[in-house]
Amino acid sequence: MRKVTYGIISNFIGFSEIKNIQGAPEMMQCLNHIAIINVNKMPADKKSVDAVIAQKYEHFKAILLRQLKTYDPQIIIFGGTFRHFQNDLGIKDEELANYYNDKPMPRYRKPRYIVKNGKLYLDVYHPAQWMMAEADYVQSIIDIVKMNKENIE
Repeated sequence: MRKVTYGIISNFIGFSEIKNIQGAPEMMQCLNHIAIINVNKMPADKKSVDAVIAQKYEHFKAILLRQLKTYDPQIIIFGGTFRHFQNDLGIKDEELANYYNDKPMPRYRKPRYIVKNGKLYLDVYHPAQWMMAEADYVQSIIDIVKMNKENIE
């Protein structure tokens, strides 16, 4: 997520420019602009099982929703966990726009998004899964934020 964050806070620079400065101190400074909220609030294995994530979401739902309310982020990127939050956020599948409408790929690989109540919600897979090239993954998120920047508060 630091590459995505760096691209967004650096006036939407592209992945090729980000790749050229990898390891530079400013890449690490961008972490001051993000919060990562894990669904599971307890120590766990390195791999996540969706059924376990669903259980943990229900168990920690009040905390998770309070964290979102407290942090009040403008951009919320869900790394494979959007479906668990979706109903509580009042977002229906048909409201989400697909970033890659023209590319033949399974729905779960396509970044989806919606602007609702001045916030941009992105439904993307977890970056550790790398279901597409890193450049496409990072650039798609940066592009979605750039396309919607006028609509978020």
